[in-house]
Formats: sequence, structure tokens, C-alpha cells
Amino acid sequence: TQCQEGGPGGFERFWRDYHRLRDLTTVLSPQELLEELYACTGLPDKVRVMPQGEERVANLRLLLDYAADSQKRGGDLGDFVDYLDSLREYGCDLQPAASAAGDAVSIMSIHRSKGLEFPVCFVSGLAKKFQTRDLSARLVLDLDAGIGVDYVDPDRRVRSRDLRRNVIAEKMRADNLAEEMRILYVAMTRAKEKLILTGTVRSPEKMAVSLIPLMHLERTLLPYDVLTGQGSFLHLLLAALARNRCLDVFYQEYGLEPARKAPFYAKDMSIQVKLYDWEEIVEGKLEETVRMEERKRGLLLSDPVKDVDALLVTRLSDSFVLHYPYDDLRRLYTKTTVSELKMAGMREEADFSFDLYEEETVIPYLPGFLEKDETVSGSMRGSAFHKVMELFDFTRLTDVVINDQKAVRSLLQEQISEMRLSGRLSEEYYDVLSLPKITAFLRSDAARRMGEAARTGRLYKEQPFVLGLPAERLGSEFPQEETVLIQGIIDVFFEEGGKYVLLDYKTDAVDTAEELIRRYRVQLDYYAEALEQHANYHDTEKILYSFKLGEEIHL
Repeated sequence: TQCQEGGPGGFERFWRDYHRLRDLTTVLSPQELLEELYACTGLPDKVRVMPQGEERVANLRLLLDYAADSQKRGGDLGDFVDYLDSLREYGCDLQPAASAAGDAVSIMSIHRSKGLEFPVCFVSGLAKKFQTRDLSARLVLDLDAGIGVDYVDPDRRVRSRDLRRNVIAEKMRADNLAEEMRILYVAMTRAKEKLILTGTVRSPEKMAVSLIPLMHLERTLLPYDVLTGQGSFLHLLLAALARNRCLDVFYQEYGLEPARKAPFYAKDMSIQVKLYDWEEIVEGKLEETVRMEERKRGLLLSDPVKDVDALLVTRLSDSFVLHYPYDDLRRLYTKTTVSELKMAGMREEADFSFDLYEEETVIPYLPGFLEKDETVSGSMRGSAFHKVMELFDFTRLTDVVINDQKAVRSLLQEQISEMRLSGRLSEEYYDVLSLPKITAFLRSDAARRMGEAARTGRLYKEQPFVLGLPAERLGSEFPQEETVLIQGIIDVFFEEGGKYVLLDYKTDAVDTAEELIRRYRVQLDYYAEALEQHANYHDTEKILYSFKLGEEIHL
């Protein structure tokens, strides 16, 4: 797609970017390589304009987090790719990003917010203590340092902690703190415009006094002993703010000498520290409730004609009954695919005479090494058939060959062997192929016509397209002046007798040709329209070939 959009130089740019990214795999982490790939291709901006664009972008950001987690576990790019391959092999998937409601308040855990962003974000409960019970246990375990246990003297009835156990516990404390800081980083990077951090402490005066020594440190960063000694997110944040002299309000509240603001405070940061007592919060809430009730009672008891300006009432009424003039465009997206439009058309035309979506067969859980050879997804089988059709050399499919079944089968086996040796056809695809069904297609009239077109250079396979349509074509509620882009990939088409012939392969498990026509008529209509806009040909011939039924279906 980039090559086509970029014009003559698109191919060179693609290879230049490809080789640059390939060289970077040796020096960049998986997360950094993905970020470079996003920047190079503009992928986040492209998926943002698709249906559920924000959720797609959130999943791309979440993939960066998964790559960062892999790096923290000591893995490189190869380990991350192996991990993704193992998920695909066993039919698993990464946890997708949670969808974020547009005009609503979402309450979620920090882990669930990974990959999402919000205009305003509250991070609450910062004073909650870190979990340290494991560090005080009689037996401590660490993957790198090993096992540490308390020393017990049964004769003297004495138990104490030896040096090894204390070293292991200290390492676990540092690892736990690093993980907590990573979680805090995730929480603080969810906000786009405003971040509000809240926490409660029993004695803010003592906390203020304990932070004063940090103001006079010469180091820019917090010392290691100070950092590891913090027991909550709130303590970590206040220690950093005190070190950078951003707590003037906090110190003035308790009559302590405020620190001079650091130079970057006014330019690069906008931090406000507000202190509230519980009594102050309750009192303020009660006052607000009473005030709102009095206003409500006054409005109900007042005479609108005497006590309220008529013009003001009119303006308020108009404001409350105002309807957004473009409310009908909420469901309109700028770009979609032919497959999604096909499913929408099937839903509109569906009746009770057939199942629109076949009920999924429940397969008992088995380990991957047992079920690998017994279960094949329909999508994999379809992809395998399409791949062979894409790579097959139809110029060698002459009338003499077609009339001889053995010659057709020999030609097919020869070309498939070449595809496997060159690596263009994977072993997974080869295992799900049905050579008799492909042989039957190669002896069909459609294959004969494709062979004639291929020998004259008029056969085109796997051609992507983008079609612009008036929005009203997707729904009567959409205006005609809006344009929606439809994208798709045509299996094969060829020129014959001054017109286009469009062919689409199908491997669906159907019993009749009418089922295929009902499912894919809309899809082929869009394909034909795209072809007819591309050239001056009209009346495109549309053909479905069913490998299951072994027949051509003309629409």
C-alpha cells in the first residue's frame, strides 16, 4: 500500500525503511523498535480513523507495554517474538486494552488502565502501604538470590535472621519497589491534560518535618537509602517534590521555613499541593448540599413572570432543548472495509431460513501437541487455498493440459513443490490443502479463461483498492455530501472481450450455491464498482468459485 501511495519512489522508500528497521533490531529493545515502527509507518494515525479507532490505538499502546514487560524480564526481540508465536500456536491471545467510554467517568484499577488515556485522570489511594509481608516471613525466596531462612537454635530456643536471609530480603524489597514505581509510572501517564493525585495521612505535620532534610541535599536524584525507605506512592511523590522544592504551600501550612522554588518549577511544571482536613471536607459538602437545595426550592416556589427574567428563561430553555445538529454523524466513520459492509448487508437481508452465524462447535480442551493435527480453523484453510491461487503460474495452464487430468495434477504438484522449497508456502498451509479440489478448479472454465488472460498479460491477482462512496450509501440517515472510504483486496480479475471478469474464491462449508450468493453478493458488488471506477469498462462479470461444491457460481 505504501509503495502504491508513494508513487515511483515508494518501492525504494519501502526497502530503505525495511533495511533501516532490520539493522535497528540489533541495538533497540522490543519496545523501542515498535515505537520506531509506529513512527515510520504512521500506524496509530491510520487505525485511528477506522471503526473503533480509539480502541485500536489503545491496543497498539498496550502492545508497547507488553514489549516493555518482556524487556524487564531480560528478554530480547527474539524472546518477545517467540512468546507471541507460542500464544498463537496454543490459540491464546494477549489481553486487549479496556475500551474507554467517551462521555463518562471510568473507575478502574491501574493494571486495567494500561494502554488507555483520559483527558483528566484521578489517581487515588496513594497513601496505601506497599505489601511487605513476604519480606518478614521466616522463609524468603528469590529467583536470582535463592532461598533464605531464619536461623534457629533448638537447644537455646533462639531464632534470629542471618546475613544471607537479610540480603535476599533486601533484594526482594528493591525489586518490589521497582515494580511499584513502574505501576505508579503507568498511573501517572494515563492523563492527557490534567493529573490529580490524592492520598490521606494521619499526621501531615510529622510528614512535613521528616521531609525537611531532603531540601538541603546536594544531589539531584534521591539517595538510594531514602528511595528504598518509602512505604507508599504518596511518600515517594512527596520525597521527590520536597527534593525539588515544590512544596511551599505544604510547609507554609505548618509554619515551617519554605524552600526557594527551583528554576524549572515555574517553567516546566504546574504542581499544586492542597491540604484538607476531614472536618473541612464534610463541612464543605454539607454547605454545598444545603445551598443547592435552597436554590431548587427557590426556583420551584418563584413566579417565573415576576421573579425571573423572561429572556433568561427563554435562553435557558433553548439551551436545555438544544440538539446537536450533526447527531446523525456519530456512527459515521471515515474508513471501513468491504468485509464489514458485507456483514452489515447480511444482517439487513437475514431471514430465518438460514443461520447467519453458524454455532461454534465446542471442542474439549486438549494440550496443543495433541490437538495440533486434528483441528484446523476455517480461516487457515481459506488462506492456504488463496495463497496457492496467488502463486500459481496460470500461463502454463493451456487447453492441452486442462483436458488431461493427470497433466493438471502433475503441474499442480510441481508448482506447489517449488512454493514450499522457496518458502513462499508454509508447511502449515500445505498440510490443510486439498489437491483434488484445487485440481478440479484448474480444470474449470474459469481457470481456462484465467490462463488465456495470463498469457496476454491481462490477469491480476490480490489487488488492493480504496473506493470512495457517498455516505448515504451506507445509511439513509447520513448526508450525501459526506464521503466514506471503502478498502478491500480483490482475489483475481482479468480483462476479456472489452470488459472485466471478477472471480472470488470461497472455501465456506455450504450445501447450496444460494447460500454463497446470499453471503457475498454485496462484497462482489463493491468489488465490481471499484473496477468500473478504475476503467471505462461496464457490466463486470462476477463469478464465485466454491471449492466445497466444486462449481462456478455466476451472479
